[in-house]
Amino acid sequence: MAAAQAAIDQAKVKEAAEYAAPELKAAEDSLAAARNEVDRQSAKFALFRSYKVAKVKALSAQTAGNTAAEAAVRNKEIARQDAEKSLADAQQAIADVRTLLDSPHGKRLMRAKEARQAIEQIKTELDATEASLENVRQAQAQEKYKPAARMAKEAASKARSLGTEVQAAVDKMTGGK
Repeated sequence: MAAAQAAIDQAKVKEAAEYAAPELKAAEDSLAAARNEVDRQSAKFALFRSYKVAKVKALSAQTAGNTAAEAAVRNKEIARQDAEKSLADAQQAIADVRTLLDSPHGKRLMRAKEARQAIEQIKTELDATEASLENVRQAQAQEKYKPAARMAKEAASKARSLGTEVQAAVDKMTGGK
């Protein structure tokens, strides 16, 4: 039982609660079943006790704990890669909008009286979106990969939305050419 508990504790250290929750729950449930079996056997008359089932359940809990730890490490790496890719996607989306704004059509929009205020607002929102990427980097530095990926995906989505607005304004100005 101690080995099973140690395996579960090790899985928790490796952040199984965040990155391998189902596996961790299975290990904890298996350990609880082993403890229940020990309690059940302890309640019996000494000559009729058999801890074989409890031992099997404890070994199962230990194996499940080890599996949870391995899954946590594996899933955390997948989350790290997803966060990095999401950050790169967000940076690219922001760069694409800046390229569109710096293009000849984007510069023409800035000179157009009816579009200038909207473009200034888009630039402000784009700057805020780019600044939000610092929060993504901080989350990554703290190894909070799931929130980092979520924030980066939100930033990429916002940047793409702003790009769509700029493109719509360019198309309107150029007559869709």
